[in-house]
Amino acid sequence: MRKTWGMQRPAAPRRGRWSQAEINRLRELYGFRDESAIAHELNRPEASVRKMAEEIFGAPTRTGPWSVAEILELRRYIGGTSYEVIARKLGRSAEEVAQQIEEMRKVQQEGRWTQEEIAEFKRLYGTRTDEDLALIFGRTLQSVQRLGERYRLAKDKAFVRKLTGSAATRMPKSILVYVDGRCRFSTSGEPECYRGSFYADSPRKGGVQASKWWLELMDEVDRRYRTMPSSTVEFTE
Repeated sequence: MRKTWGMQRPAAPRRGRWSQAEINRLRELYGFRDESAIAHELNRPEASVRKMAEEIFGAPTRTGPWSVAEILELRRYIGGTSYEVIARKLGRSAEEVAQQIEEMRKVQQEGRWTQEEIAEFKRLYGTRTDEDLALIFGRTLQSVQRLGERYRLAKDKAFVRKLTGSAATRMPKSILVYVDGRCRFSTSGEPECYRGSFYADSPRKGGVQASKWWLELMDEVDRRYRTMPSSTVEFTE
């Protein structure tokens, strides 16, 4: 047995009639992930996923000029799956999707990124190539790369493995320096602090100068080794 999206499933792919829960999940995922990834999550054969998608979304029903709403929806799927899947989801032919994407390549806006764009950029960055992001946001490749560097963003490991193989996700060789703030006794036998873990300079005469020593150690490491520049890391508690 294996667990997929909250339910216990047999190891062998399921066959036969689809449940409404499976169909709803397929509607949510289709267009954002490729068919093989959806098949893995739903524990269905890939051919079964494709057949059900064809039944749900049907044959192309739209032709002619693209509306603003269609183009905005198209941007959501670029880079996440194939043109054929996008076409099925939008009710267009794959040829029309390819033509519209080529038209989008010609549009590149300048100026500052809005907060809404930055938030969406951060959400998509890990699972899209820089070229796809440039197309999605109508920006130059250089603008996309600068924004990614500004926020110290990185591609998801699974995404990189899919593109270039597992070796590309290995960490480069590095030296990690960690200084703990544990209380210790000085050479005179006097405690450097009384309790807890401290990184501040002690006001006591001869007390531990943790902050000063930490900064001195940073300077020494920077002098001896090639180090990364300081950066701001965002996290949620």
